[in-house]
Amino acid sequence: MPPAAYEVLALSPQCPVVLPLTIAHQCGQAFRWRKVLVPAHGKEPRRLEWSLCLRDRVVFVTHDRASHALLHRTVYMPNAARTDTAHWLWDYLNLDTPAATWFEEWSAKDPVFAKHAQRFAGGNILRQDPWECMCAFICSSNNNIPRISQMVHKLCEHFSPCVHVEDYPPGSQLCHTLDMNELADAPEKHVSLAYHPFPPPTRLAQPDVEGQLRALGFGYRAKYLVQTAMTLCEKARETLPPDAPDEKVDEAVYADLMELRHLSYYDARERLLPLAGIGPKVADCILLMSLDQANSIPVDRHVFDFAERWYGIRTKRYEEVADRLRGIWGDRAGWAHSFLFYADLPSLLAYQPEVDVKREPKAEPSEAPNEETWALDDGAKPKAEAQDDKPALSSIKLEESDATMLAGSPKRDARAHDAIDSASKRARTA
Repeated sequence: MPPAAYEVLALSPQCPVVLPLTIAHQCGQAFRWRKVLVPAHGKEPRRLEWSLCLRDRVVFVTHDRASHALLHRTVYMPNAARTDTAHWLWDYLNLDTPAATWFEEWSAKDPVFAKHAQRFAGGNILRQDPWECMCAFICSSNNNIPRISQMVHKLCEHFSPCVHVEDYPPGSQLCHTLDMNELADAPEKHVSLAYHPFPPPTRLAQPDVEGQLRALGFGYRAKYLVQTAMTLCEKARETLPPDAPDEKVDEAVYADLMELRHLSYYDARERLLPLAGIGPKVADCILLMSLDQANSIPVDRHVFDFAERWYGIRTKRYEEVADRLRGIWGDRAGWAHSFLFYADLPSLLAYQPEVDVKREPKAEPSEAPNEETWALDDGAKPKAEAQDDKPALSSIKLEESDATMLAGSPKRDARAHDAIDSASKRARTA
């Protein structure tokens, strides 16, 4: 039986998602999930609980290894529709993909993949909100993972209201690392987390936002965030009455972005590249991690490094590296590349699958996540504004040739919903 207030979402053997490899910010996909180690209470064992604030609810989820299921609970905002969080999780985590089969196919055809990717099985590519994903990767330009996460949290804390405060039981511990290897020596006296949704486009399109972002340390990225928000809102207003409220404008922006899921990779990419702060790599991140473009390969210094070291691809031309890797892995090359990306991250050198919630040896300083550089300068930074920011520089230069919870997310077909329902039914009757 799941703990009180939790529901069960059974996982398919074809998609054995591993949460630390999918939603932890150290993996460079999503940057707002937080996790807390909750102590045992009565008959309930201690659990590692992840949480995320959506537009209309806060979702809490933990992985029950014994039943091979996700346990989740939901705190709804006032007046929010009580729609099923299980369907959101199924969609967001891409649980209807035969990821295990794909993994076997890549391992069979590519000895390099078979050697280096095995311990990262279960690291799904997410199906995120494209607006949030876009803003996060605009922040990623010439940046590192911890700082990207800090910026994304600042966007929420300063431009979106607090909608819920979760007070965890005594003895809980807020976790800051990928695994459980850097917990405090003693449980914290009190863990209380405030939750803010990600701010909508109309909020970041306001004229006073750029100055506020610069004061918060966003540097040149402040202008890009505001300009992109303004561009998207202006386009959305073209189809709306002149007096349309901001909520309608936001809905239209989300709908416009979701249309990119139905375009070809190259057509969708061409729609993103004119936006401020979006060069080839940022566009490819958005396409892969929110817009169903599974053959999109974001090429940063890690990809350049493993392409040369493991595949003998010695060019520094962005498009050539991506095309040659697509030739190895096929139509879902973006998924395949992510596992080798993880293998090249110093912060994941010590990662091993099936890590339980027990104390592990502390990581060496050279493996500390806060030293990990995620993104290259994507060609978006103007030289004239470089003085207001001191980014972590990369040694690799790209060549010039180169409706609320599910608002804007196209509904999965009936088969996906049937899969969720049948999986949950099996869990209840097991």
